Amino acid sequence: MNRTRTLLLLAVALALAACSGAPSWLQGNWTLDVDRTSEVNKKDAAASNNAVLNAGVNMGVMFLPALAGSTVKITDKDIITNIRGEEKYVSYEVMTSTALEVDVKKSDGTIQHFYRDGDDIYTFVPGNEAFKFYLKRTN
Repeated sequence: MNRTRTLLLLAVALALAACSGAPSWLQGNWTLDVDRTSEVNKKDAAASNNAVLNAGVNMGVMFLPALAGSTVKITDKDIITNIRGEEKYVSYEVMTSTALEVDVKKSDGTIQHFYRDGDDIYTFVPGNEAFKFYLKRTN
């Protein structure tokens, strides 16, 4: 009987944790890692042997220097981006979360995926899973 109660309490605790904000590995202050973003996307595009993807990646990489210094702050309920001095706040709710991946639904209705990669994270522009943006922790 005690074992059943313990398992039930554990299941409830896990369910409540899944309903809370983003996991601790995602929360914090992040800065766009221009060099890693460029390197990984070029490598992925070259490995794909897809001329259209290569052209798109090369175009994206060309604009990366203009995004240098961009930051993202992720709290338990908000994502605050600062790109070229323009700050944007958006609230979100966690849809799914694992040790390496989080899917959130933002208040503007878009779904965004975040992936853990060592101490860094990466994400995509919502709706375009072809170009990874790497972020490094700044706190």
